Amino acid sequence: MADSQTDMIDRHLGEVHDLESDLVALGREWVTIPTRVFADHFAMVRQINAEAAHFPQAALDARQEAGPRRVQHALADAFARLDASGLLRVGDPRRAAHHFALLVGPEISERTFHGAVPLGDDEVSAIVTDGVAAFLDGYRARGN
Repeated sequence: MADSQTDMIDRHLGEVHDLESDLVALGREWVTIPTRVFADHFAMVRQINAEAAHFPQAALDARQEAGPRRVQHALADAFARLDASGLLRVGDPRRAAHHFALLVGPEISERTFHGAVPLGDDEVSAIVTDGVAAFLDGYRARGN
């Protein structure tokens, strides 16, 4: 799963042609492809989240480090590159990566019960597009 998401980041932000369009494309893939392609993975994640109190903290930390944190670091690195190129202005790339993920994903995750119940493509598009717009309101470099 983490490999798939880091590939998404590279594909959409490795060479940016239109920042907003590229971020929307990343966001759409970020919230739809993993749950469609990795349904079993997300079923397991739902179970782990439900039973987290019964797992050793070291196991929970290892899972986070191997998956979600690794992806967040890759997204932060992409945002740092976009900052260096003048397309974004991010003081803290890791926080910007967290903000991006929060703006495009949680509403969909909540409404679909973490991928268990589908949501229409038009609705997903609207949520992601609005999330990217909010992200860019905070992070787009002035003059871009």
